[in-house]
Amino acid sequence: MCMVKTKYGQIRGLDRDSMRLFCGVPYAQPPVGELRFRAPREPLPWEGVLDCTKHKPAAMQHVCPEDISGLSEPYITDFFFDGVPECSEDSLYLTIAAPKDDGPHPVYIWHHGGGLNAGFAYEHEFNPRAFVENGVVVVSVTQRLNVFGFLALPQLAEEGESGNWGLMDELLALKWVKENIAFFGGDPERITVGGQSGGTTKAICLAIAAREKPQRLILESGVKWRTRFPKPGNHRLVQGAWHSAQRTCSGPSPKEPEGDENRPSAGVSGHL
Repeated sequence: MCMVKTKYGQIRGLDRDSMRLFCGVPYAQPPVGELRFRAPREPLPWEGVLDCTKHKPAAMQHVCPEDISGLSEPYITDFFFDGVPECSEDSLYLTIAAPKDDGPHPVYIWHHGGGLNAGFAYEHEFNPRAFVENGVVVVSVTQRLNVFGFLALPQLAEEGESGNWGLMDELLALKWVKENIAFFGGDPERITVGGQSGGTTKAICLAIAAREKPQRLILESGVKWRTRFPKPGNHRLVQGAWHSAQRTCSGPSPKEPEGDENRPSAGVSGHL
């Protein structure tokens, strides 16, 4: 076991050969109840030592442990060969892998793929060990997905917020890293942000939206340089949920997407 004191309290992680591993480190309050469909809020300080030796649930998505019919190859073999983790709305946590020495080391913030709809931060295809053994602190981010992260509706807009909660989660995670990563031996002035597929979309949006820009990007497919998205203000359920964060870094489309906006319940149930 190993211990680290963060801005919010002490945490306990795992001591694994060449690295220290901290699972389920909260960077925000659980986005449930009154905080559902709201911007994330910083975590509340805790007393004592928070156990961070086990992974937290993945974000809510259309893939669940009881039914993997939403998956196809090569995803089952490459990504979910060990099954699908439990899913929960309470999912705003980080996985941090760090060298055992004090550093300071460069930091890599990783965002998983899944097209903003699925996936989780501790997927087996991204093992941080090689990075850590080469002196890099790795932070994997879990943020809200699908309708819980990107739903855009006029009813929500009237309350002050609509869509982009997933991007807001990423921004708060970046803020947490800048304020706390030195406790793990990381250098807050040397942060690289990256991801795979949908994680690349997240990384691009984060790099553009953040007030304090990350120094470098590593983009593994899904760059979206030439992708067009719906016009701002188009609140059709599914398309709005999918594209709202991506409008941060892409121009409007002259052609609005087709969709059945008169059947919102069908749209939600079909995309969870």
